[in-house]
Amino acid sequence: MREHPGDAARLLAALAPQRLLAPASADELAWAVRETDRTGLDGAVRFFASEAFTTRHPKRRRVPDTARDLLLRHARSHRPKDLPVLERRLLHTPEDRVRRS
Repeated sequence: MREHPGDAARLLAALAPQRLLAPASADELAWAVRETDRTGLDGAVRFFASEAFTTRHPKRRRVPDTARDLLLRHARSHRPKDLPVLERRLLHTPEDRVRRS
């Protein structure tokens, strides 16, 4: 038995969206970002800044400009700690390259 029964629910709330979103296409994700509210944008910033998004094939990491701008703007004002990683991970043009060190 768990000491804190809320822990399982909190873990599910954090991990389930990433598992559901990881296989979605960039176009589907971009559409969802454009249609969501502020709470949804917060979750989207967390997802796009996460390993679940960056483990995708690099070409599938491109995000259309409108969705990318919404995510970056939200991160600047509400999740500044996620902004640097988000800027690196969101590709928006074919010239963007994933650089490995």
